[in-house]
Amino acid sequence: MGHHGCILAGPNCRRHEPVMVCYVSLRSRDLFMRNFFVRMNSVQHRLQLLQTRVNNVEKSPDSVPWINDNMSSVSRDISILDEALVYMLESLDLLIIPPPPTDDNAAVKLVETLDVHTCLSDLEFRVHDMRKNIQGVVSELKGLRGNMKVIAEKNQFRIGEAMAANTKSMEQMFRSAQKGGAALEVMNVILAGGITFQTLQRVTGEWTILTEWWAVDYLQGQLVTQPFIWLTISLLAWAGVGYLVNHVLSSMADNEQYLEIAFDVNIRVNMENLATYLHVVELGDEEFTFEEGRHTYRRCQWRETNMLKWEGEPPKVEMVMDWTYGWMLRVMIQYQCSKGKMNRKEIKIAFFEELKEAGIVDPHLDLSYIIDAHNPAGDEKRESAFKPMFFEDDDIIETPRYTRGSTRGSTRGSTRGSTRGGSRRGSTRGGSKGNSTRKGTRASTMRGSSV
Repeated sequence: MGHHGCILAGPNCRRHEPVMVCYVSLRSRDLFMRNFFVRMNSVQHRLQLLQTRVNNVEKSPDSVPWINDNMSSVSRDISILDEALVYMLESLDLLIIPPPPTDDNAAVKLVETLDVHTCLSDLEFRVHDMRKNIQGVVSELKGLRGNMKVIAEKNQFRIGEAMAANTKSMEQMFRSAQKGGAALEVMNVILAGGITFQTLQRVTGEWTILTEWWAVDYLQGQLVTQPFIWLTISLLAWAGVGYLVNHVLSSMADNEQYLEIAFDVNIRVNMENLATYLHVVELGDEEFTFEEGRHTYRRCQWRETNMLKWEGEPPKVEMVMDWTYGWMLRVMIQYQCSKGKMNRKEIKIAFFEELKEAGIVDPHLDLSYIIDAHNPAGDEKRESAFKPMFFEDDDIIETPRYTRGSTRGSTRGSTRGSTRGGSRRGSTRGGSKGNSTRKGTRASTMRGSSV
């Protein structure tokens, strides 16, 4: 017996052949497991490189195709390695170890030296250990795929934001074109007037008011012939006409200004109350997204109708929800600030107060991290949208899906002293209509369902 092999000699050496063949078979399997371990380390090293590239994908966005190709290659190698381990385990189960001889001391010594049973148990243990490593690599590969899925969703979200920015730019271009069209209309009217008067002058001959008897002494003598008097009057008339034309153009053009608020919410909601609420509001665009056949996202848009609550033109609301697990993911509110008086913080407060009243959001949930998540520079004080004189006789003002205290004695027209019991809802969409408590002088639409 040596380090690199053994030599069997003698007239009865053939009887030791089964034991030697079994031992050599186990040694070949041991050599295969050594090479398998090296290949396993290579796969794990490639996974580490993939993880590094995934973590730094923002620095090199062009590495996404490389990551996908290598992930496919690693997945194929893992499948082959796992299949090889299955075959190795089956071969060890099918291996038959010959019984040890008892009538020959040399054969007994050879069996004790080779220790075939220990080699077999060690190989089985190593195969099971390698299968555990394979499972760990598969789990790591699943994590990388999840990260790549998140990266793909971020890229899609960026593409959507870029498209939204392009859409806004096109909207601004359309508004500029509309303003130019209004200016062209005014210029057409001015040009038509100029052509008309010039035509009449050519028909009737040259005419001036200075030829009249009452204008000879007063206008010509005191205004026209005096130095710089008529020039000053002409410049003032020019300025007045220019101001009038600009005023007409600005009134004809679209001067609407919108305040767009988009924020991630990621809070759990009551799905039953949310479904009822969405039946109450007048939905506009609606979209369902089904992911892998078991996950549903829902995007809804609607426009609020309560002008008193929103202190002007009601905003347009868009909400993205995880319809499978009951999460509110993202909210976008478009508020026409040119016709309203609310700032960003007040818009968020009014929105979440309504959700709490409807039982969609937990009323004790702290949402200050969302409400205050913006630059407060634009939240300065300003005049109230509705003067207290309109509701000075009322202590409680009832509005659709909203009840608040009167603005009497307050500098703010949007005091949020709401009572939950004061909100009334109908049972069907776009339901009953009624009048507020302002002695029947202010009509308001009562819609919704009881909360």
